[in-house]
Amino acid sequence: MNKETFCILPYMHALIQTDGKIKLCCNSVEESAPYVYDQPFNGLINNKLHNKVREEMEKGIKPKECSRCYNLENNNIISYRQEQNYVNKDRDVKVELTYLDVRFNNTCNLKCIMCSSNCSSLWVEDEQKLSQMNSHKEYFSNRVNFYDKNKFKWSIENDVVESIKQNSQTLERIHFAGGEPLLSKQHTSLLHYLIEMGISNKLTISYNTNIILIDEEVINLWNKFKTVKVFLSIDGTANILEYIRYPLKYSDIIRVFDLIEKNSGSNIRYVFHYTVTALNLLTLPDFIEYKINLPYSKISPTELFTIDCVYSPAFLSVNVLPKNLISSVLNKLTLLINIYPNYAKTIQHINDKIIAAANTNSTFSFNDTVAYCRDLDRIRNTDSSFILNPILAFL
Repeated sequence: MNKETFCILPYMHALIQTDGKIKLCCNSVEESAPYVYDQPFNGLINNKLHNKVREEMEKGIKPKECSRCYNLENNNIISYRQEQNYVNKDRDVKVELTYLDVRFNNTCNLKCIMCSSNCSSLWVEDEQKLSQMNSHKEYFSNRVNFYDKNKFKWSIENDVVESIKQNSQTLERIHFAGGEPLLSKQHTSLLHYLIEMGISNKLTISYNTNIILIDEEVINLWNKFKTVKVFLSIDGTANILEYIRYPLKYSDIIRVFDLIEKNSGSNIRYVFHYTVTALNLLTLPDFIEYKINLPYSKISPTELFTIDCVYSPAFLSVNVLPKNLISSVLNKLTLLINIYPNYAKTIQHINDKIIAAANTNSTFSFNDTVAYCRDLDRIRNTDSSFILNPILAFL
């Protein structure tokens, strides 16, 4: 295999999106993708897309679908491809589905500011209202025109859960996202089946979840699995988090933290996941110290958190921010590396990802971000001034 192009994931992994499309992984870029209901279960990694990408990699060609990883590597930033190759370095390279990432639908209990109706059913109404407003009218009109609630019914209509059950013996890991995965009936049904069949103690499951639906019942189910890794979507504290993850309440987060601490077994690992946008980059250094000093022993006590930078919608990307603000944040991150040497590697990785996002081209400015937030404020009866004003001070 050509180490410059090879990735293990197309040989062992498939992602099923909320609308039933199959992707190579969460970082891949697909212009056209096959649908899960057009494939037999073993076709999840034997479809035209996976076959094409494996063939190109084996020829030393960098598939365009994997451009995000290659672009990071060109900037000397460790990519998801490199991470997965390292984690699976002792695995035999063969075409066998062992890792499934599934998003059963777009049903969600939040409408996060960087999300869309494709991943949150609650966004439908707000997109319709935004499409009638002047700022970003065309962008939201396209979302409204594209949305079809029927395309999110694939997991019910096509017995995909039953197919997963029938082929679960080959699986080593299942990742659940959404929508909000803890709202999915298919997710709960699958967990009960895996436990009843005696498979759960050999299986790793993982999640991206907005945390507030975690309860004793789901923790008791998780306690029966070999390993559970739960990525908690936390992008700030108090009112910042409430604004970004509307209509979440910070008090509910603290309640779940306490529940986790009381009920979770040693097999469950909770890790914060921070989504970096133009709205919360400025407060990121403060959030790092908040996380380090958080008084919970079961929420990644030896880790900091993972991050992703938003690229879409483009008016929420960090590249719209004033350059002096970005420099200020990067300088603070450098200071934190010296103050907290145990977290130096992670903070440096965060630093590198921000630089990569900030250096991408943009046709938008922070004025576009402000216009978007103020439109949302009118719809949701919120007030973004406490976030916008400290950023505007850098202009």
